[in-house]
Amino acid sequence: MFETVEEKNADIIFSQIDDKFKHMIADAVQAACVISQNVIDDTTAPGIPRTKWYNTACNLGYVISTLLTKMIDENNLPIISFSEDRQGHGRPVIHFHCGNAVMHIKKNDNKEKLPAKARFRKEEAKNNVQLTLNFDGIEESKPCSMIITFNHKRFRLKYVQIGIPDENYERWLRRWSLMEYISRDNVENIVNEYKPELLKQIAETENIKKKYSLEVRA
Repeated sequence: MFETVEEKNADIIFSQIDDKFKHMIADAVQAACVISQNVIDDTTAPGIPRTKWYNTACNLGYVISTLLTKMIDENNLPIISFSEDRQGHGRPVIHFHCGNAVMHIKKNDNKEKLPAKARFRKEEAKNNVQLTLNFDGIEESKPCSMIITFNHKRFRLKYVQIGIPDENYERWLRRWSLMEYISRDNVENIVNEYKPELLKQIAETENIKKKYSLEVRA
């Protein structure tokens, strides 16, 4: 099959992402799913079953981002960084920077389709117009926009991948599965190390939400 210039350049961008970061992404997503499943299975923890499922699912993205940012900080890797960027009045978006790419994490039901359009995704995708150019200095260009997507069924990971959208945010140029980068031993270590602190943070966040809700009703 004929390979376009932008597809070839997309492959170059992916190759510039350090393998350590690919492992960290995959392990963080898998570890977050394991921690979430542990929460559901813990019969000693209070919670109405359906509400407990809903709250745990809503916190999954937070758990993934927290794990990944902590791993980046503690491994002290200068080639990988992250930033917290506010998009309007919504929840801030964590952007991860590695190689010649900037990316964020999004749960997405269908791995073959782009996540739902959002203003910031469409704006970031415009940087990928440079992938249509046939030039050798791509490593010196502006960072390309990538998206880490994943999905699960009852917190059992179905897929995790990195993809590059086209400049118009209409289709994937390329997608690469990260499932092969998951290390069971690393995931187990991550869960054992970070689970207690994460559960404490989530509990504190839920208490704040409940307090705010009661104050609003009063």
